[in-house]
Amino acid sequence: MKMHTSIKNTFFLIGALLIIQTGLFAQSPNTTAAYLTGNYSTRNFGAAEVNMLMQAHQFMRGARWEQSIMTYNALLGQRPNWAPALLGRAELFSRIGRDAEAEQDYDRAFRQNPLAARFLMAKGPNDLIQFLALYPADWFEEEGVVAPSAINQTYFSDFNLFEEQYEEIVSLEDSCELSEVLLLKIDGDRLASRIALDNPKELLSQHQALLHMQRGNLAMLNHDYLTAISYYQSSEQTNGGDWPEVTYNRALANILLLNYAQGCEDLNRANADGFSAAAPLLQSLCNF
Repeated sequence: MKMHTSIKNTFFLIGALLIIQTGLFAQSPNTTAAYLTGNYSTRNFGAAEVNMLMQAHQFMRGARWEQSIMTYNALLGQRPNWAPALLGRAELFSRIGRDAEAEQDYDRAFRQNPLAARFLMAKGPNDLIQFLALYPADWFEEEGVVAPSAINQTYFSDFNLFEEQYEEIVSLEDSCELSEVLLLKIDGDRLASRIALDNPKELLSQHQALLHMQRGNLAMLNHDYLTAISYYQSSEQTNGGDWPEVTYNRALANILLLNYAQGCEDLNRANADGFSAAAPLLQSLCNF
């Protein structure tokens, strides 16, 4: 198979803070060890930080600049390196023309927590593809679509999830339906990908859990997080679809909706179930 000429560079886009659509819960402070060991009983969820974040954002949307600044300042007084708050205040400063202060907050967010900042700023078309689990590795091995590999264990000092998956995808036969769908997503042709998923051929028609996951991923690339969650839940509820990659992707959607309680729990669960890509994001996004 010829090497597919697709985008392999990661996307570093400075833009607006994630649009707050829903969610009222946040992860409360705790030790990283509790997350990484999958010890659910030691975790304690709270709502204070995210409620403050939402309030600051609502003030900003209502052009109540001073109230928004005061709320962001208070939040950052409690969590000085929390990327969502830094990026939110940066957006606010940018809106009111305080560009130097906006630049300082953007720089601080990327310096203190580069992975979280990259994830939260991945708001352009197809930007989230660098963070998504594109397929369940166990399914590949069980179905014999590709030879078993150590892909689950090969990430992550630099979070190279996309590159690791890309190498597996381009090893598929040209005739493989899943390869076609994945490469359309990688190329950013979301319309063609949607058409392919709306009219699945034999492979995806016979594997509904995989089809639901792929539809959820497409919704993520379109930044339709609620629809993505619905598809991921359908995948998990379908026989054979309880893959940690689905749990991980659902975690990302929940976090982008500010449902940190469910998002962090799902990241922890995916990591505990063997999907090691979840660990660095768990440490970066659930560190408050």
